[in-house]
Amino acid sequence: MKKLTILCFLIPFILMTGCNKEEEIPGSATYDISGKLYMNTLPVKNVKLNIDDLEQYKTTTDDEGRFLIENVSAGDHKLNAVFNDNDQSFSQRSFDLVVNTDLILNNLKLPNPVTISCTLDSLTNIVTISWNKSDAEDFREYKLYSHSSSGLDETTGTLEHVATDANDTIMEIQLESYTKRYFRVFVMNDMGQLGGSNIISATSSFINLLTYGDFEDSAGFFATWEVGGNVSIVDSNQINGDYCLLLQSMSDTANNSYTVCSFTYPQILLQQNEEYELSFWYKWKKGISFWMYPLYFYYTQDNERFLNVIITPPGEYYDWSWILIEEDLEWTYYSVRFYPNSASSVQFYFEGSIDELYFDDLKLKKVM
Repeated sequence: MKKLTILCFLIPFILMTGCNKEEEIPGSATYDISGKLYMNTLPVKNVKLNIDDLEQYKTTTDDEGRFLIENVSAGDHKLNAVFNDNDQSFSQRSFDLVVNTDLILNNLKLPNPVTISCTLDSLTNIVTISWNKSDAEDFREYKLYSHSSSGLDETTGTLEHVATDANDTIMEIQLESYTKRYFRVFVMNDMGQLGGSNIISATSSFINLLTYGDFEDSAGFFATWEVGGNVSIVDSNQINGDYCLLLQSMSDTANNSYTVCSFTYPQILLQQNEEYELSFWYKWKKGISFWMYPLYFYYTQDNERFLNVIITPPGEYYDWSWILIEEDLEWTYYSVRFYPNSASSVQFYFEGSIDELYFDDLKLKKVM
């Protein structure tokens, strides 16, 4: 009976001893990791943290920027922190940890988020994009991306600009007419992304590809266009703005001679597979016109002429080569669409052999 009592006493002791040994197996110890995160020298709340991207080690900082992750096994780990702002900007960083005791990390810092803004020059369709400077100590570069939709990241966007100077925070980009483009900046270190900015967009307006085609800038027109004959800009009879273009041909019916007025735009590069529209307003005064070329325009490309449009006014033939225009023509609108014949440069040419021929609001635009 005494032996049985001793045995009953020893069995629980042996079992308890076995359990304690199991807990002391090397590598089975766990530790707590706590700390505080700062951004722009201030504690930051709602930062998402995890250890090694594991679900059981996820947490979020409180209103004072504090966090606690419990029961982390000993060894080498990576603490990941991500802050997502309401404007879709984000800041992130990873910290290497060696865990062999409880860790208190009270000086963790996230880079400040980068926020971008833009302004669009409606006369040139140049968008100026700027953003605040990153304060990341391990900054390597900014990457500016653009895309046709707001689904914009490094995989979907077009890389527009790379800046390796943290102070280089502005970029100008030329937009095509009637284009909406989205932009985003990413901040990089040697390991990858430190953060991404908000996403902004800019929508361009119409650009007249023929500079000074509104004839509002006399000095700009004559410095850009090549003219022949009596060509001037006048402040009467215009349909838009304050000025229009006047061509005054000299007709000599007695000697069957005439002076053709012309204006030519310098060579311009258009895209071969895109459709363009040339448009303008014109009018004339009654008088004499040479019948073959009263109003004639075309463009040249690869030493060939295209469009070749001749507008002949109604009237009585004075003889075989002249037309007597008996009535004024009020402002009339004309437009024509075309595709460039090749990828080489084109040159536009306009001429008139009417006593008084007016042009206004001459435009060349890409058809969207």
